[in-house]
This record gives sequence, structure tokens and C-alpha cells, in this order.
Amino acid sequence: MKSLLLFAFTLILFDAICQSFPDGKILRVIDGDTYVVSLNGVSYHCRLVNVDAPEKDQPFGLKVRDSASSFILGKDCQVIIVGFDVYNRALTSISVNHISLDSLLLARGWAWYTPSMQAFKPELRSIEANATINNIGLWNCAAAIPPWIWRSMNLKDKRLYNLCR
Repeated sequence: MKSLLLFAFTLILFDAICQSFPDGKILRVIDGDTYVVSLNGVSYHCRLVNVDAPEKDQPFGLKVRDSASSFILGKDCQVIIVGFDVYNRALTSISVNHISLDSLLLARGWAWYTPSMQAFKPELRSIEANATINNIGLWNCAAAIPPWIWRSMNLKDKRLYNLCR
């Protein structure tokens, strides 16, 4: 009984936290998984909650940003905000033409499925696996470094890393 009540409370809380915006517009692509989106006339820095794409200074970073830009910049979008991070970015799920951006990035091999969010959209794991098996995008380089490791590397190690450039 306790677990049922906890589950019900979690659903109610999740519903209360989430905000859905059917009419957004992508104003700027900062990097592969971070965008500036206009929602009801207010600009939000939005971070995709289910994926982590390479940083701009990381191998593939600019390719990922440019690929995302070519598909979504200036387009209308649907946004679900699930929270905010420590940098006050909206943690979001974004769709353009009913295609989720996290699915698109994973299918093109431009991002990693975020391990900490597996329960949120577990079907993304198979999309990432398909890109990995077929050596699509960054998976074409066996030495690709996930962004969460890249961010922890010191500047000297980043400069020396050239396996996927």
C-alpha cells in the first residue's frame, strides 16, 4: 500500500513540476543539447534532459551543433520543462515537427543517452545502440570521449587528445 501511495504521489508531483508549451520557437543553438527557445514571448536556455552531446571544444562538438542548427534553428517546437539545473537552464524535452530532438541526436550518432535519466525515456537506449552498431556520427571513432568525462579533463589532456579530430 505504501508503494502505491508513493507512486501516486510521485505522479502528482511530476505532473505539477512539468510545464508543457506547444508553441515555442528555437532562437539559437548553443551546442548540441542546449538551445535558446522562445516560450510565450520569454527566452529560456533549454538543456535536453535525456542526452549529453559533445562540448563545443570537444571533438565532434561543432559538427553536432551545426547539424542540430540545420534541422531546428528558427523552427517552431513543442517543449516540456521538467525542471531547472544548477545553471538555471530549463531541463527539457523538445520536439520539432513531432520528432524529439533527443531521438534525432541519438539516431544521427551525435549524443550519448544520459545514464542518470534512463528511466525517463528508456526507448532511447535502442536508438543509441543502433547508431553505435552502425558506426554513425561520433560512433565512427572508437575513441570518442563522453562529455561528462571530457568536462573533467584538464586543459593539457584536452589539447593532447587528437584521436577523433
